[in-house]
Amino acid sequence: MINELARLIQDAASLQVGVRYAPPRKGDVRDSLADIRAARTAFGFNPRVSLEQGLAEYWSWISQDELTLQQLEREA
Repeated sequence: MINELARLIQDAASLQVGVRYAPPRKGDVRDSLADIRAARTAFGFNPRVSLEQGLAEYWSWISQDELTLQQLEREA
């Protein structure tokens, strides 16, 4: 799931930066199953955009912000 999310983010940003793997850190969640069924049942939540569309819109938004882009470049 994380590898797929990394690929989707790279696709949305039109970047191929790769993934850096590291040993687990204290407090990391080992296993997580993302599932919106409980939110759908409890609150009637239903996403209006797909994950891919949301990532593309988010990247379009942050790519307009010079400070954010500079921070991303420093962390790369």
